[in-house]
Amino acid sequence: MKRKSSTDSKLLYSSVAVINLCVLGMFVTILSPPPVFAQNEPVASSTIRRLTGPSLEKINLGIPTRVVVDSISIDLPVRVGSYNPADQTWTLDMQSAFYADRSVPVNDSNGSTLIYGHARQEVFAKLPEISEGATAKVFTDTGKIFSYTFVSSRQVRPDDTTVFVSSGSPMLALQTCSGPFDIYRTLVSFSLTGVSSV
Repeated sequence: MKRKSSTDSKLLYSSVAVINLCVLGMFVTILSPPPVFAQNEPVASSTIRRLTGPSLEKINLGIPTRVVVDSISIDLPVRVGSYNPADQTWTLDMQSAFYADRSVPVNDSNGSTLIYGHARQEVFAKLPEISEGATAKVFTDTGKIFSYTFVSSRQVRPDDTTVFVSSGSPMLALQTCSGPFDIYRTLVSFSLTGVSSV
């Protein structure tokens, strides 16, 4: 009997210790401040921070409002959207493409601008069909048209955020889901060829 009682006491103390740890973990979680992600920054301030090179007065830049890729019949409005790295979710709808506000705005200085959308017929379903010689145009809120030429297309994992770069030549990246059960992302890269006014 004593042996059983000793075992019961140890089990009781162990259970209480585990419950105390769980309660402590719960309080730490509740009382910790929520994580802050870069996409919560105002676009204007993140633009200034991420663009380099000549002063901003000499850079053509803007937030995308429309994207056109004639060779695959894409002509869509572009809205501002966010990527949440904590749960790997994107702002999406069924009619628009989205400018990822974690990427640099369209500009003729540096970095990659990401525009993404659903793999639906009305949005970016034809994106994986793009081929050499394709061109893209992005219209901005500043009355500029940025023209691009196709460079490459590749499939990446959904958690691949290497496109969020603010260095290097000014590029455009278009992205949509692809592969069986949409397990991949097709990422299409374009290089800037010119800037004109609407």
